[in-house]
Amino acid sequence: MLNNEDLPRGGERKTMLLIFDLDGTLFEAKPVVEQVGLDTASPGYSKRLASAICEHGRLFSGVFEMLGKLYNAGYRLVICSKSPIKYIELVLEQMGISGFFAAVYSSEGYASKAELVGEIITPEEPAIVIGDTHGDVTAGHENGIPAVAAMYGYGNKELLCNADFFADSPEEIYCVISKYLAEL
Repeated sequence: MLNNEDLPRGGERKTMLLIFDLDGTLFEAKPVVEQVGLDTASPGYSKRLASAICEHGRLFSGVFEMLGKLYNAGYRLVICSKSPIKYIELVLEQMGISGFFAAVYSSEGYASKAELVGEIITPEEPAIVIGDTHGDVTAGHENGIPAVAAMYGYGNKELLCNADFFADSPEEIYCVISKYLAEL
């Protein structure tokens, strides 16, 4: 149950686009990769991947609650990942979080994640990128939007030092975003 402290402050409800990375930010992918490997061309890979996601995949602790709070507070959530779209959709569905996201994007076929983020954002809606790698932070900065570094993820901590905000847990992501929006 959410209460008034869970809602963005500042009177009128503002909207904001939250662009989430998937692996290392929301989803603990390492146990899945350890089970199936990275050879996507091997026979039966898709079946083994789906099975591994069901059996070994998990969200980082607190992710489900954080997404629920952000969604219920009126933020617009999207996924922007380097992973293939089928994988992203499978993870979101298996983890029970697909309903939180307005859209799902894969940067496959783009020169960089930053290029895709540039297509997702609009001047009318403030946005912020949340991820665990230098590429996520760069995707925000190259498009003139701030980035939250998920310090609990898989990325190189030294390369995340130029992020605008830092979160040591999913709960801290919620707090950082709420404070940022209140200052706009």
